[in-house]
Amino acid sequence: MKKILSIILALTFCFAAFSALAPSASAKSATISEREAKELVAKAYEFYCDAIVDSWIDNGNLVDYQSDDAFNIYNSELDRTLLYYPVYESKLPGGSYSEMREVVKEIYTDDLVADDRQISAYSWRKDSDDSYLNDNIFVPIYHVAENGKVYAQGLKDYADYSVFISATDPGYFYESFDGEIHLKIKSGDSKSATAFIIMGFYHGDSARSQYHGTVECKFENTADGWRIAESEFSVLMASSPLGLSVYRQLNPEETDPDVYKLTDFEAKYIVDGYIADYILERYCNYYQNYVDYAKSSQKEVKEIVKEITASDGSKHTMRYVEYQPGIYFLDDAWEYYLDNDFVKEHVLKAYRDNEFDMFITEGGTEYIAVLDEDDLLFVYDRDKALVEVIESTDTEATARVYCGLKKDGKVIPIYVECKFERFDTLIQWNLADSAFVDMVTSVDGFEYTVGEAPPTGDNAFDTIALCLGGIAIIMSAICLVCRKREIL
Repeated sequence: MKKILSIILALTFCFAAFSALAPSASAKSATISEREAKELVAKAYEFYCDAIVDSWIDNGNLVDYQSDDAFNIYNSELDRTLLYYPVYESKLPGGSYSEMREVVKEIYTDDLVADDRQISAYSWRKDSDDSYLNDNIFVPIYHVAENGKVYAQGLKDYADYSVFISATDPGYFYESFDGEIHLKIKSGDSKSATAFIIMGFYHGDSARSQYHGTVECKFENTADGWRIAESEFSVLMASSPLGLSVYRQLNPEETDPDVYKLTDFEAKYIVDGYIADYILERYCNYYQNYVDYAKSSQKEVKEIVKEITASDGSKHTMRYVEYQPGIYFLDDAWEYYLDNDFVKEHVLKAYRDNEFDMFITEGGTEYIAVLDEDDLLFVYDRDKALVEVIESTDTEATARVYCGLKKDGKVIPIYVECKFERFDTLIQWNLADSAFVDMVTSVDGFEYTVGEAPPTGDNAFDTIALCLGGIAIIMSAICLVCRKREIL
């Protein structure tokens, strides 16, 4: 009897486990896997970095901008003349122009390969007033002369933004996300699939945390395997965020509304950047960095104490230290995260006491209010904190930021409401006025809810655990009944 029960238990366990895993396993096997999708995306991005010429980021590594062997080619569609320079062909993907075109075949579908679309350019400026074309125009980046020499036009002046993703390290981005490609398969079957990818956009002097967005990527299963098909991602990998923006305007029916919504990852990336990068690393460390700077430069450490009497008669004291922008650009760094006049006014008040301004000028010297991490009423660990978006449209979003509250010598788990606003349908989510902004800019009371962050486990394995629990109860009952029968 015991042997039979053991067999029943083993079979039941296997059935329960496979039942829990079967839906996700069958779904993945029926379409492209997440691993395969990420590998293709990584290849496409690496090709973008190595083959799409941009004079600003290429900096002469691929194109010889100093060469006298350059010439103009008139483009009738643009009604403008483009300047082409010699290419260091050995630096192209595959080591030559012909091999580069073969590399494209391993990434994209035949229709994108046939017209060299992935090594052409979209969306050019047409007029001297920098107005943009209301269409996506393919402009040849490369030109092969009669003698076989390869040239490229390197002045890709439509590229207001360059793209970055964590698939590879191209060497010209100061930061990326976290070393991972953030991709989610949304739908698919054995012939085609659609995924969402979170992309970042490198703008100006750095990759700013709020310059990112979700991009739709379509895949097709060809005779040679899965390939990237025409979609938002392929457009982005052949042009710039401007090219993607024009593509969306021209193909509104092809754009999934969900790409405009804020994701949990993006929300946390912004919150991480503001708290960890700006508040903790820059502002809270400013005083010590300034003192070290003054000593190494053999300069006097300038500190002052300001005292005021508020309208209610209470007295306030604040310590200030000389502000040196060369240490940390605190006076404009917050603009990376905030784009709301009320919030800007709020954040430029001293954290310890909002009766004072963060920056003051006295005797021709600019000072900044001193802030230490111990002064903060909240605790935020970017490795443990959770940010959960609870609702989002294309322009507004609300999330919960799970962190800690310092109270009576203890840290209490809480969450605060954080709101976001976006003024561009492609990029730039910013923090908006909410309890979160109150928390990170003031010691005054802010609204919070006591509560632990929700668990982030695997649903399949949770199902298995529930199954096993139920099985254990059932088998215990069976064993008890059988034992009673043996006694009788």
